[in-house]
This record gives sequence, C-alpha cells and structure tokens, in this order.
Amino acid sequence: MIQIFTAPIQPSIDYSRKTPPQGYYIIGKIWDKKYISDLANVTKQSIEFADKDKDYDILFPLFSSDKKPIAHLGIRLNSKTTEIVNYIFINQLYLIFFMGLVFIFLLGNILFRTIIQPLNEITNTINCNESNRLSKFLLQKDEIGKIARAVNDYFKQMERIVKQTTDHLTGIPNRQQLTEDLEVTGAKSLMLINIKHFRNINESYGYDIGDAILQLFASRLATVLESQERIYRVSADEFAILTKEIYGNEILIKQDNIVRCIENEPFRIGEIRLKINVFIAFARGESNLRRMCDIALSYAKENNMSFIDFNKNTHIIDELHKSKLLTAMIQNAINKKYIKPFGQKIINVFDNSYHIETLMRIIDDKGQITMPSFFLEQSKTAGIYTNLTLLMLENVFDYFRHNTYHFSINITHEDMINKEVSFLFFNLIDQYNMHGRVIIELVESEHIDSSNKNVSEFIDKAKAAGCRISIDDFGSGYSNFNYIVNMSPNFLKIDGSLIKNIDTDESAYLTVKSIVSLAKELKIDIIAEYVHSETIFNIVRSLDIEFLQGYYLHQPEPIENIT
Repeated sequence: MIQIFTAPIQPSIDYSRKTPPQGYYIIGKIWDKKYISDLANVTKQSIEFADKDKDYDILFPLFSSDKKPIAHLGIRLNSKTTEIVNYIFINQLYLIFFMGLVFIFLLGNILFRTIIQPLNEITNTINCNESNRLSKFLLQKDEIGKIARAVNDYFKQMERIVKQTTDHLTGIPNRQQLTEDLEVTGAKSLMLINIKHFRNINESYGYDIGDAILQLFASRLATVLESQERIYRVSADEFAILTKEIYGNEILIKQDNIVRCIENEPFRIGEIRLKINVFIAFARGESNLRRMCDIALSYAKENNMSFIDFNKNTHIIDELHKSKLLTAMIQNAINKKYIKPFGQKIINVFDNSYHIETLMRIIDDKGQITMPSFFLEQSKTAGIYTNLTLLMLENVFDYFRHNTYHFSINITHEDMINKEVSFLFFNLIDQYNMHGRVIIELVESEHIDSSNKNVSEFIDKAKAAGCRISIDDFGSGYSNFNYIVNMSPNFLKIDGSLIKNIDTDESAYLTVKSIVSLAKELKIDIIAEYVHSETIFNIVRSLDIEFLQGYYLHQPEPIENIT
C-alpha cells in the first residue's frame, strides 16, 4: 500500500498563503510486508496490517491524502514493553504530582504575600482600631489597595461618629449616644445621677476644678458598673446609667452602690477636698425612660430627695405640672417687675430705735401678695433665683437712697459666690454712698462654707464697705461656734422655732439663755425674732436681749409705708 502526502509550493514570504500555489510536493510512503517486518524488528513488537477479527494493543491509523483512514497497523506489545510503559506512566504520574505540589506551594506563597498577609494586617488593623497601620497599602493600585482605602474611609467615618457620641471631657458616651441606645427595643432601666450644687463648685473654685471633679466623678461612677451596663454624661452635672430591667432590692442595691462610691470619700484635687452629694432618679420600662427620669429628678430636686423611683411615684407628673405653672408665674413677675420689697422693724428695746429687715414679696397687678416661702425654692430649681435677687437689690437700694434708715438684706451662699450679684451689691453701696448703713443677714447658714474663698472675699469686702454681719436662724441644727469665729458677726438672730415656744418649752428657754450668755462673752448683739405675744416679749426682755422682731411689735409692710 502506498500512502501519498502532498504540500503546496508557495513564496517563502507569503506566510498567510494568499497567492495561488506554484506547484505541489508529492511524497509517497510504501507500506509493504517487508517494511512492516523491518519496523517490527526495530521496535521489538508484533506489527501487521490490522485484521478486524484480531485484537491488538494499539491500532495505528493510516490516512489517505484527503486525510481519510484507509487502513490500520495492529500492534501487540510484549510483556517487557508493557512493564516499561507502565513504569514510565507511573513515574510520569509521580512527576506530575510533584510538579503539582511545587506549583501549589509557589502559588500559595504568592497568594500569601500578595493577598492573605495584607488582608490579615487589614483585619488586625480593624480589630486593634489602629488606622495608621494601613498607610503602606493605601497607595497600592490593586484590590488590596482598594480594600485598604475602603477600610481607611470606614475608620474616618467611625472617628467622626465617636466624636459626635463621646463626651470630650470625661471620655464616656454622651447624651446623643444615650438617645440612640434608648431607641433599642426591649425593657430597660435608667438611672439619672445629678451632682448637688455643682454650680457652686464652678463659681467658688473655678471651671478647671469643676472639670477635674467631673472627670473623677465619671471614674468613680464607672466602678459600680456591671456587665452590659453603660455610663453616660448627659449634661454639665448630670450622668446616666443604662442597665437591664431591674426590680425591688436590685434597685436599692444599685442606688446604695452609687451613693457609697460618690459620697463616702471626699473628692481631692490638689489641696482641695470636696464632699459631693447626689440626686438619683430611677425609671423602668420599654419607652419614654428619659422623660420619666427627667420628671423624677426634677421632683427630687424640688423636694430635696436623694433618691426617687418614678414607677412608684407616678403622681409626680401632676406635681411637676404645678411647678411649671409656678415657674411661669415667677418669670412673669420678673418680666413685669412685680418683685416688691417689704420691711419689718427690728427694734432696740433699750432706746426704741430700729433698723429695717427687707423682705421679698410678689405683688401682681390685682394686688395679690405671694410670700417667698411659696416661690423662692422653685426659683432656684428653675434657675431664675439670681434674677429675683438682682431685682430685689435694685428696688431696696433705690428706696433707701432717699432716706437715712439702716436696713438689712438677706444674702445666701449662692448670692455671695455669684459674680453678678456681688458686683451689683457693692456697686450700689458705692453709688448711693450706703457705707455703714447696710446689714448683711446670712440666711440658709447650713449651705455657707466660711472657708470658701469667694465667701470669705465677699465678707471681707462687705466689712471694708462698712457693712455689718448678722447670722440668721442661730441655734438651729447646723449652728456651731467655729462658724461664729470665722464670720465674726455683729448680730446673732436666734432661730424663731426657739423663741416662739420659749414660754412652754424649757429646753428652748435654756438654749436661748445659753446663746445670750455666749454672745455677751463674744460682744455680739442678739436679735430675737418671732416675738408674737406679750408673754414672749416679757420673757426675752428678761433675758436681756436687746433687739426684738415679730408681729407683736411690727408686721411686715411695703417699705415705703414704714414711718
């Protein structure tokens, strides 16, 4: 059999074979028995033209020039050749497997260095919250660079969010964060903790000390937190603790832990030691927790309650509504200048001379008189007490500048440390030349810290301006002799609760007698207030008390009516 192979003859530069062929090579291959026998001898195999009735190990096709199979060579492999082929095949498999392992190792190494390791570093950056570790990836233009830049943008966004929801002074979550956390569904409990008289700390020691107190306060409060509880600073002197829904003894234990961690030890800032007390309001529920706690806290402040549970005192909503109406009335009185000074004589029974104690009243356009016992505390709670004081000072000094009366005016701790009040007070003395005519009557003595710098400066400046000092309600629970020594008063006004019962209460009589004896030793004049009957008048006269005040002698009236 002759197998013919042909190939076209074309120019060597015609690689695409677009020109017609110039001729053809024709090659013939003769497959005869001798050639096949020689091929078998060379290969050491059995080779013949394939017979369709026989089996062969290999069939080798023979094609015509048009590539159609025309016959097959049948090849039978001897056993040795089979072993060789199998050996080669198995070794090829081993080689392929080994080369596969090498390829996988090299590919894994490339993947680790280019993808896995950078991704691990980015993951660790997220876990450690250290965005600066991303800097070496940010300029890459591959997928790792894109991921790094996305994570970096995420960090910047989170930093902005954290700044918006974190109190910059204490580093704890702020009011906005509390609002967001309260929006999470489910029952919760909330406690609001307010620092009592924090404004006084700021005004007495300065805002740097106040800020240091707030930082220490937040640190102490954090020590009582349990798992899943969170602390917030929601306003200047107000903090919150959000916790799970708690009941009964759990509430009392939590409240007790807060009080002990805050109130048992004074706060130390350098050489300053301050005792801090708190108001605590509690509410429990699924919604409106903040409003309920705000209502309860306002009620606690108004009624000087250290702790209140809203869920057990829902009636406070009605009472707070009344407080709002009262606040509106006070503000209206300030706006329309309904603040009027009344006066009551304090009479020297030895020579019948007197000076006048000025007393604040609200008189509306209908002539209705409102006593300070009804509105004064609410004005402090509402933050408008200072406005009342300023208006009262202006009215009192404006009246007394037209006469020569000596007069006393009530001054509280808040007044002494308030710069606006202090400035107006001394400015009016100088403006109207009131030196030597003014008596400062220190009221609410339990709140006055005579060692306070602002208080001592006020007292020293008052004495330099010719003012005399009178201590009100002396003999009540807070009174002590150190207070007398520090203040060096000109007058001690004995507490009215002792005078009004002096005719029936022997203990009151003996207490008054002791105070009189002490005052005379210290050369301090005594004022007995609440002299409401002839019997009381005669008893206090028998104790050699020089100055008397009360309805029996003179009832309060508008100062312009006093003659």
